[in-house]
Amino acid sequence: MRNEKYVAGLVILAVVLSVGLVSADYGLTGFVLFENGTQCAGANVSMTNQRTGDVLYNNTGWGGAGFEGWYLEDAGNFENGYQNGDVILYHAVFDGYEGNASEAINTSNGGQMVNITIYESGGGTAAVTVSDGSISFGNLQLNAVENTEDIGDTQTISTAGASGAQLIEIKLNSSSVTGINNGRVLTFVTGSPGNNELKCEFKGGDVGSYTALTTTYQTFDDSMPADSTANLDIQLTMPSSVSNDDYYDDYQFEIIVKATLL
Repeated sequence: MRNEKYVAGLVILAVVLSVGLVSADYGLTGFVLFENGTQCAGANVSMTNQRTGDVLYNNTGWGGAGFEGWYLEDAGNFENGYQNGDVILYHAVFDGYEGNASEAINTSNGGQMVNITIYESGGGTAAVTVSDGSISFGNLQLNAVENTEDIGDTQTISTAGASGAQLIEIKLNSSSVTGINNGRVLTFVTGSPGNNELKCEFKGGDVGSYTALTTTYQTFDDSMPADSTANLDIQLTMPSSVSNDDYYDDYQFEIIVKATLL
């Protein structure tokens, strides 16, 4: 049997963003898939706004041929609305199979498409959350190095609700980040950032010093007990230079934290 997995999101704001309450027209959609990629009809899907605790429900099997595993909801239906950067936790259940995923809301898009892969349950429950789930580094200059310890925003990883010890892993959701206003693309690197490059590092759990994040999962804790917490710190190193003098912009990206029941 495949161990159950759970994924949580952490939104990083590299420059201060204005956050406003939105009440409608942001689609929450995707497919529920078995591990072999086959769509799953008849799955029950819950969507939880991690910030407010509001939950929406939908199911699959109503979409017709080619859309058997399709689900669809509107974040505007959350009782307390939603904000840019809110992390939505997805959970799908079908006949002994379960799966989880998460993604942060980006209101510059019209919605989000999140596919949920379901696995045969091993008889346990995986669980992980990141609080408060959002970091704002404010305005940073070229060559600046700043971390969550400096700004007093260390994050907390919690395994509350898990049925046993878990492998906790972490990665970047994307290999680059695009400025929201002028479209300048900054690429994540593991060494010293050069022109149009940015470095993002993490520390916590089994990792005692800042280590560069990539789009490949790295171990945060190889056996984190159930109902425990651990600090997670994030550090940014800004580019040494940028092209066309359009560095000043709002940048937002996401870090993924995954738990696998051992």
